[in-house]
Amino acid sequence: MVGGGRVNGARWNGVLRFEPGVGGRLLKSVGDEAFELGRVQIWEPPARFVFECRELGDVTGACTEVEVRFAAAEGATRVTLEHRGFETLPEDHPARGGLAREALLRLWGQCWTERLEQAKACAERGRRGR
Repeated sequence: MVGGGRVNGARWNGVLRFEPGVGGRLLKSVGDEAFELGRVQIWEPPARFVFECRELGDVTGACTEVEVRFAAAEGATRVTLEHRGFETLPEDHPARGGLAREALLRLWGQCWTERLEQAKACAERGRRGR
């Protein structure tokens, strides 16, 4: 999934890629560099998968968890994404960006909303190409 944008001064860009299966890596590529952002913890296609979410290059530090669920919904697929565990991050953790809890959750919500809209547009382009 390719993306780029800015929310409240925070910048995200690059390409996200999963290696399927438990233990598979979530990789983010920016230019010629790739960084591990986490590992798949649960892999249950077609219903759901769960992965840990870390800061770029931090493969051992504190992390959050993202669960993505899929369900049939009136001729389409409903995708539900839950990003949890922010309360476990230390106050000075880079993922917090110095933000208070509410602002941090709002920022991540906007980020995931944009990523999911990009994924939806990609899926719809693929469906039209059949």
